[in-house]
Amino acid sequence: METELVGRWLTIDGDSGIVRYVGSVAGTKGTWLGVEWATSGRGKHNGTKDNHQYFICKRHQNNGSFIRNIQRINWGQTVLSAAHQRYIVDSSELECYPKTIDGNRRGKIEAVGFDKIARLQADFSHMEVLGLDMLQIYGTVPHELSAFVNLHTLTLAGNFLTQWQVVEDILNQLPNSCLSMLDISANPWDTPLDIPAESMVRFNVGWLKINNSPSLKWEDACRMAVRLGIRSLSFGWSKLVTTDTTNTLSLEELRLEHNQLTKLPSLDYLPQLKHLDVSSNPIEQITVDSVLSAKHCPLELLNIRDTQITSWTSIDNLQALSQLHTLSISHTPLTSTTTAHTLFQSTPTPKSTTDMIRAQIIARLPQIAKLDGSLISAAERTEMERYYLALCARSVPTGTTEDTLTNQFSRFKELVQVHGLPSSIGQRSAASSLKSRLAATTIELVCNLGDVEPLAVLHRPLIHTMFVRQLRPIAMRLAKSRSFDLFLKPAGATHWSHLDSDARPLSFYGLDDQSVVRVVHGPQ
Repeated sequence: METELVGRWLTIDGDSGIVRYVGSVAGTKGTWLGVEWATSGRGKHNGTKDNHQYFICKRHQNNGSFIRNIQRINWGQTVLSAAHQRYIVDSSELECYPKTIDGNRRGKIEAVGFDKIARLQADFSHMEVLGLDMLQIYGTVPHELSAFVNLHTLTLAGNFLTQWQVVEDILNQLPNSCLSMLDISANPWDTPLDIPAESMVRFNVGWLKINNSPSLKWEDACRMAVRLGIRSLSFGWSKLVTTDTTNTLSLEELRLEHNQLTKLPSLDYLPQLKHLDVSSNPIEQITVDSVLSAKHCPLELLNIRDTQITSWTSIDNLQALSQLHTLSISHTPLTSTTTAHTLFQSTPTPKSTTDMIRAQIIARLPQIAKLDGSLISAAERTEMERYYLALCARSVPTGTTEDTLTNQFSRFKELVQVHGLPSSIGQRSAASSLKSRLAATTIELVCNLGDVEPLAVLHRPLIHTMFVRQLRPIAMRLAKSRSFDLFLKPAGATHWSHLDSDARPLSFYGLDDQSVVRVVHGPQ
């Protein structure tokens, strides 16, 4: 029946649009289709003719027109028809497949098994993954999907789907009511979608993808989530500006990358959320309110890469998320060269910038175990926390009290209780003379790190910017061997730092006046 065409998507002569009206038009004969076009400039009016309103253009004003239901209109196809198009190969096509493939220098490679693959694909009862993207699917007809008894992954992205009821009709026909993944991204949805508002779970879908869907709102996504009983939701690249809601969702994973969000989703309404991806959004800060109310939220992974976060206070606020163990925060203003060195008033280099940023984040967030894709070992955490303390101490004037440092830098007092108070408070390397940048250092040769009496001693001034690899020749001459380990203990410190990276400067390990370097060439 032609009235069922209302709400359907069509294409004709390279233009596409949605049918808003089917019926007669005064002063003409026959049946007309009132179409709101997606193609800019294709329409002429807003559904009005001779002062009579036949339909309203929802997406773009004055982009509607009337056309006849002519043969060259493409209305799309059903799910089963699309499955046949993509997966069924007839015998004539098999004969066209190459029997050999050119292997270049290896000669000809015999191609076998195409007929077996074709037979397996033709048997829909064994199919577990059905990929039907970009096939102009508009929906389904009754009883056509009963053969897909083992299906667990269904992709319908980039088709002609406009109505939510079509999605439910497809799911109702599948013998297996449980899908691990349903992808209905990039469809021309006619919003607002008529999704039932009741909180009853109707289906069982693990992961729902609705990416590239700028016509959908967060309210639509919430109703979909409840209706399908999903645990993971991908809603990226959709120009989403808000996630405000009063509905509690049982999501464990939420991907909202490449939208227009300016703040984190409210974790109050996501009590089971473990993974959150808001990368490539214009988020400028993470407020106390956005995380304190979710102290017991089980959030484990947070991706805020390529956002606009500029304040270290935002990172400090993440301490409230006690179960957070993985953080991605690269490519933000906060992690830029300027921001890192403005705080510590130092001259930037690419290497020192990377160390400063990583040291700050690791020291400020004791719960994280992975930062920007790199695991944080226990040794690295110890080194970074000590480096952070040294940076804090060197960035304030001489005479600054411990209480002032505690108030100025996050976790300073807590870290001092573990690693001790830095001895170089207020001692900056800003003087221009070489002498002022040298640290009087004692280099000792020992068999074991804990030895009381060294085997040999060398007193030598070292420059703070000297790399560990530049120290090795000095240690080699003292040990008369190429096999040794280097350790450094700043003046007043109680812990030895292993100089385990030749590419790092001695300042990274806290080198200052009266530091001791031990060259250990015996068993540890």
